[in-house]
Formats: sequence, C-alpha cells, structure tokens
Amino acid sequence: MLFQSTAVNFDTALAVPSERCTEKAIYCVHQDKIVELRIFFLQYMRYAKAAVASAIDSASRSTRNNAYCIEIKDTIGTVVLDDLERFSGAQSGVTIARDDDDNDNVCWAVVSANWAADGEAIVSIACMVVDCNTDGVKFYKAGLRLNELGSFLDTAVDFPIKVEAKAPGEEDVPSNSKKMSRDQEVVRSWLSAHKDLEPLVRVRCMRSRFVGLENSPEQGIWAALDDEVFMTKASFAQLKSRDFCVAANEKATRFPHRLLSIRAESAD
Repeated sequence: MLFQSTAVNFDTALAVPSERCTEKAIYCVHQDKIVELRIFFLQYMRYAKAAVASAIDSASRSTRNNAYCIEIKDTIGTVVLDDLERFSGAQSGVTIARDDDDNDNVCWAVVSANWAADGEAIVSIACMVVDCNTDGVKFYKAGLRLNELGSFLDTAVDFPIKVEAKAPGEEDVPSNSKKMSRDQEVVRSWLSAHKDLEPLVRVRCMRSRFVGLENSPEQGIWAALDDEVFMTKASFAQLKSRDFCVAANEKATRFPHRLLSIRAESAD
C-alpha cells in the first residue's frame, strides 16, 4: 500500500496519482453536513494518526473504541509546481464531465510538495513518459525536512546549503552534515532539468485523516477532511523564508467549504 504510518506519507499518497488500481473522489462539504458526515464515516473508518495507533495497541477495549472516535486534526501544507501556461491550458481543456468519468484525464500538477505538523516534507513528481518502451506516468519521491524545502525546490541555489567553517581548521560541510539521499538526488536532478517549473499556489488547512476499519495489505480505503483551507500565490523566495508555513495572512484566499478526499485501492 502507498499509505504509510507517517502523516506526510498519508497526505502524499492521497494527493498524487497511483500506479495501483485506484478510485478517487473529492467533494465540497457544507458546514451543516459535517456532523452527519462524521457519524457516517465512523461506522466504517477511524481517525488515523501513528501516535494514536500505537497507543491503541496496549489499551483496553473501551479505551480503544473511544480512541477511534476522538477527532484528530493538525495543520498541513501543500505547494504545487508546474509550467503555468501548460497547466492552465490543460485545466481549461478538461471538462467536468470528462474529469468525473475518466481518471486518466485528470490534470495533475507535475510537482507537489506536502508537509505535516511534525516538520516532515515529501516532494513528489508525476510526469508523463512516452517512448518505445514506456507509455504512462513516471513517479519520483523524496523526503526531507520542512526547513530544507525551499532550497531543495529552487535549483538555482546549492542543496544542501554550504556554511562557513566554525573555526580555523574545521571542514566546510553542508548545514545538515550529510549528503543527499539517492531519492533526493534523483528528484533534484529531475528538477534541475526542468527549469520551466515554478511554484503556482500554496495551500494550508486543518486536516482530519481516516482509515478504513477493514483495510488490509491487498485493499483499503482512506479519506481526509480539510477545514480552514487557505490558498495564496507561492514563490521560491517565499518558500525559503522562515515563516512561510505560518497561518494565512490577509493576502490569502479562504475556500468557503470543507474538502473531503476519498481514495480506495486494490491490488487488482
């Protein structure tokens, strides 16, 4: 399964295309329907968070049942990168009817970066590949810390960032004291080869995550309910600032409804 125990893995798997057999739907939910929706969900799903899941393992049955019903929300963020002209043209060329009837026609942003409240981030790439051997979507993914995200995405600057030696005789080393991982090298190289990509929009919201009670390694269902959704124009300079992921400011646009994302997967 694509969905792992960490929050950012969950959010990334929910947001990007999949190589598996997948069905996905996104709905706008009016505030008046939230209580009814949660009651319905908790008949088939539970709130998802790794810390809660580990606590449930050693809890009594009554505590376990209560833990399934305690609402868990945290702040998440997403920024998408693409060529603005290509992305807007593709979006305007797909009608709502086609979008609903055929997942192959969904217009995904080429690059998305997701981060969670724990400071972990994942940059994912979904690009079309058409040649004599391959015809489909190619996936790349790399994990990193949130404070590294802006410098990682902006290939005009070094990553990891170099810092001056602290004292005479000390070696100049990257600020994180380690080299890039293999996944980071692959993603960074791909970004370097596609200079036309730029940050388009940054989204911040409060998210509740759900996991199906009957999920198994072969199949499952996951969902996320987003509240307080704010959107603002993104830039590399903004992503490299220290406070880029704080609460939305007066320039942000608030989405008037909650967003419900549901995804089902199977091995077939």
